[in-house]
Amino acid sequence: LEEIHRSPFRMLSREKRKSIMHVMYDAPVFLRKTEFETLCKAVIPRHLEWVRDVFVFNCCVGCRIGDVQRLGPDKLEISEDGIPFIHYIPQKTRLRQLTNTEIETPLVPMALKIARKGLEKFSRFKYNRLLKELLRHCGIVRNVRIFNELKGDNEYIPIHRVAM
Repeated sequence: LEEIHRSPFRMLSREKRKSIMHVMYDAPVFLRKTEFETLCKAVIPRHLEWVRDVFVFNCCVGCRIGDVQRLGPDKLEISEDGIPFIHYIPQKTRLRQLTNTEIETPLVPMALKIARKGLEKFSRFKYNRLLKELLRHCGIVRNVRIFNELKGDNEYIPIHRVAM
């Protein structure tokens, strides 16, 4: 590999640099309370039970799915006040942190029940694929807005198709 000795961005004007480096993100896509409740109460096929557990746990805790994959029984604790919580070092940001500070997240009863049961080991690819199937099975098919870069316009597609 050859090394580039001079930055191609060196002679760019401030306006040109701003337009090149500009990144746009879609508004977050989320489940509504009624949709979440539907998902939690739905009768689902056995092969989707672990997917629902992981998804519900992840919604309750709010960490990245990669961090959920690394959680085990050793990450579950009870505080001196009797409050159950999980603790972990976020995988994505751990190399940029100045300390090894752990995140401590209290668990609501629903998440505690799942944590005590244990989360099945899984691949992200399989989880993402089956999460789409779970949402579709539960009838969560509301259209959401996603920007299509090729068309330069928004598209409205079922939420189960963009879930991951």
